[in-house]
Amino acid sequence: MAWAAARRPVDGEPLWRPHAHILYCYWPYGLAMERLRCAATPLSRLCAQRHIMHSGRKAVGSLVIGQFFAKKSEVVTIRSTSSWQTPQRQQQKNQKHERGLFRLLSDEQRCLLDIQRNLVQQVRDVASQVGGGVEDRDYEYLGAGPLAGYLSEGSDGEQQHQESLSAINSSFLVVVAGEFNAGKSTLINALLGDKLLETGALPTTDTVQVLTHGKGNSSTANAAGGFVFHRHESPLLQDVTLIDTPGSNVVHANHTKLTRKLLPVADLILFVTSADRPFPESERVLLRSIQSYRKNVAIVLNKLDTLDMTGGDHGQKEKERMVGFVSEHASDLLGARPVVLAVSARDALGSKSISSDGKRANSAVWKRSKFEELENFLTVTLTDRVKLRSKMLNPLGVAEGMLDDCISTLKSQKHNLETDLATLCLLENQMNGWTAELNEDMTKFVQEAGNILHSEGERCHELIKRMSYMDQWQWAVLGDASAFEEAWTKSKRGAISSVGTEDELLTLVRDMSDDIATRARAQGQATIEYLGKRPAVTSQSLVGSVTAASRFEDTRKEMQEKMSESVKNVCSSHDPVTEQDAAMQSLRITALGSSALFAGAFFDGTATLAGLLDWTIGLSSASALTIAGASVVRYRNRTLAASHQISWDESKERLETSLFTVCSKEAERIKARILNGISPYTRYVQSERERIDRLTGRSEDLLNSAQRLRNRIVKLTN
Repeated sequence: MAWAAARRPVDGEPLWRPHAHILYCYWPYGLAMERLRCAATPLSRLCAQRHIMHSGRKAVGSLVIGQFFAKKSEVVTIRSTSSWQTPQRQQQKNQKHERGLFRLLSDEQRCLLDIQRNLVQQVRDVASQVGGGVEDRDYEYLGAGPLAGYLSEGSDGEQQHQESLSAINSSFLVVVAGEFNAGKSTLINALLGDKLLETGALPTTDTVQVLTHGKGNSSTANAAGGFVFHRHESPLLQDVTLIDTPGSNVVHANHTKLTRKLLPVADLILFVTSADRPFPESERVLLRSIQSYRKNVAIVLNKLDTLDMTGGDHGQKEKERMVGFVSEHASDLLGARPVVLAVSARDALGSKSISSDGKRANSAVWKRSKFEELENFLTVTLTDRVKLRSKMLNPLGVAEGMLDDCISTLKSQKHNLETDLATLCLLENQMNGWTAELNEDMTKFVQEAGNILHSEGERCHELIKRMSYMDQWQWAVLGDASAFEEAWTKSKRGAISSVGTEDELLTLVRDMSDDIATRARAQGQATIEYLGKRPAVTSQSLVGSVTAASRFEDTRKEMQEKMSESVKNVCSSHDPVTEQDAAMQSLRITALGSSALFAGAFFDGTATLAGLLDWTIGLSSASALTIAGASVVRYRNRTLAASHQISWDESKERLETSLFTVCSKEAERIKARILNGISPYTRYVQSERERIDRLTGRSEDLLNSAQRLRNRIVKLTN
């Protein structure tokens, strides 16, 4: 019979994060290989494979636990344990090798701790992508690893780093902050009962003092990192690491900066202010910054002894008034009422230096120092369970603060980007309007070119309209070619008669090409100049350039060449001399035919008058021949004019189609060239919008995950 126990993910646990699922199995002797599968969720399942090695009558096995990610198809090894150990024995083994507070963690709490660390790392990754200084806003030491790296920088190597990391990662980190000369170093000395740190009226702490528990008292300085690492035998430091900061409002600005960078790593902040000068401006600024970290803060009102001479009973009323003042203002700055502990570190240190524990309890100086309240707060009120909860929740508070900063920064970036998005929309509408206007002008140009051909087609109509029958007889029958040529030239309407149709069209094409190139260049330059003033533009290279296209000279040249070719192709199908000769020939045939009919009518009329034909028959015949001759002239001339008109109208349609195609393509090409010139700006705005939307969604998801994880930690550590 085989026995196994597996922990499934807790309800609400994010499925996409690695979890330290623990699986314990006991296998009977002789089982060669078994595989246990536990489908915890659709996205995550545990797979345990046991490898059996036979050694005499004993079976020694190992259990490898991995997690399969359905999305990434990757396997992450979480933990290896011995399959023959029970959960109780495994937990005892873990506690034996752990140090500090982590020895008290249950398996489920370890799982939540792993999730918390993973979430914090993801928050840091998101913050680095958000930019805007979020990743640099005092979060440098977030997590144990970076701080331990600073502590061990320039030290003896990996061993020192591992010791620093272990001490910080497993201890309850108490950061002592406040203005210089508030008595922070004296306070720590009083807690240790030893004058370990230097004290004085001038700023004495220009480095970060890190105090951990260790056998024998020793100090290791790290000048490169600005840290001093102390070991002390005080029982207080068994589960607590004290970090003394340089303080604010000092001559060196980097001291305040360093203090602010240490705040995110704290599990508890002891904010020390002086009773003779409570909450100056530098401390107010520092407290406001602490609020964003969502840290546990205890206010220590130090130097109570300075108020001893302010009234009776060693200034008791003034001390109470000062405590109320500090409590009220701290609540306003932190948004919640903190613990306020009023002490005199100097009196406490002096009392410890000259008295044993028993005598100290009855010492008036010790009682007036009220230091026992602070010690009880650190050792009694802060139980192991409270410390564990704070240890697990504080990184979440900082991560939530980072996410709030990320979301706020992203909102600001999105607000700034809205102007650029509106600019792109305005630019698109303006370009569409400009293109429509350009197309309209091009259509007018095409119509004007077609009108020239249509006017050429009306030449015959105008000639016949002005021509008399005698002119037609003179030009066609008598052969007066010069008079016909002069009349043919004058019959052209709407243009200078001396200019040929092809030359007139080529002149129009050249003017239109120059006009389009000029307008395109002006539009491109105006667009670049306008975008150069937008907030998102940081350099001319980001905007782009359409002047590099280069003043659209190639546009003018290509348009003129293509449209001129269309004009020449159309005009080549019309030979002016041939058309003139054809018109003359048609008029000659018409004149000769009509003359024959008129001659017959004259003969019949003469014969009738001479009595050779009956009056009725003669007059009827003469009238019919006269009408027929006139009809032939009218019909033939109209047919000539219509044929000429149809020929040129067909050419007009072909030319208009060709020119319209050229103009439409060129208009789109000009638009594309201008938009391509500003494509760096367009791509920047579009990519920024996608980045902001993606990171905003990611930040909100992580913030929700952090809040759910906070609730689970609180529930599990209550």
